[in-house]
Amino acid sequence: MDGRIVARVGQATLQYTLTDDQLALRDTIRQLVRERVWPRAAEIDERDKYPWDIRELFAEHDLLALPFAEEHGGTGFGKGSPAGQPVLEDVRVPAAN
Repeated sequence: MDGRIVARVGQATLQYTLTDDQLALRDTIRQLVRERVWPRAAEIDERDKYPWDIRELFAEHDLLALPFAEEHGGTGFGKGSPAGQPVLEDVRVPAAN
């Protein structure tokens, strides 16, 4: 993918391009979630307990800082960034059932 994003917000269509850093972050998140979270989705749902090990994994990779601005200790890829939504969407886990 070349990093071009097209998103619809209400009646508006937004277009922007992810930077190389944003693309690398997105790819890292995708790989991490695919390899470490998705395989356990059913187990996590079944146990109905907060997966503290996944939280720790996300913290180790600074994923918990994604929604926050840099001046608040975040990455700058959050809600205020056009790249924030597509990057954060990759953290979602598919429904296990």
